[in-house]
Amino acid sequence: MKRFVLAALVAALSFAVPALSAPAAAADSQAEREQLAQEMYGVLKLDRTLTQIFDLMEQQVVDMLRQENQEVDPQVAKDLAAIIKEEAKPLLPQIRANSISILVRHFSLEDLKNMLAFYQTETGRRAIDRMPLVLQDSNAATMKLIPAFQARLEKRFEAYAKEKGL
Repeated sequence: MKRFVLAALVAALSFAVPALSAPAAAADSQAEREQLAQEMYGVLKLDRTLTQIFDLMEQQVVDMLRQENQEVDPQVAKDLAAIIKEEAKPLLPQIRANSISILVRHFSLEDLKNMLAFYQTETGRRAIDRMPLVLQDSNAATMKLIPAFQARLEKRFEAYAKEKGL
């Protein structure tokens, strides 16, 4: 029963959910959508976002080591950061290509034009600049809810497994 509960809990909390949206209309010009998607990538400052993610990863690795060893030699932290940067660098062009492809697949030509127009306005630029803080605050607020959510799921899964004889 414990295995069932654990498997169900892991599945319920998995973030690897396939996208549910349909591809954008094929009638749009593929090349034009790709060009606009590339512009969107730049306007949304996605390279900056990726850099911030890898910087955060560096800090998380050091924080994990500190939790395990209490003290982390500054040179070790510096070396690990260099390894992460070295490994991340070849990913950036792949991530960029994937992101552009995803934008093209999920948005029509008109959608891309309208979004690009919005993000080039003062309000759009503010939204882009503030979005990392908004997401950070949102993630922090959500993470506070997760332990109680997990506990409720575990209880319900255990009850279900007991009821079904699993």
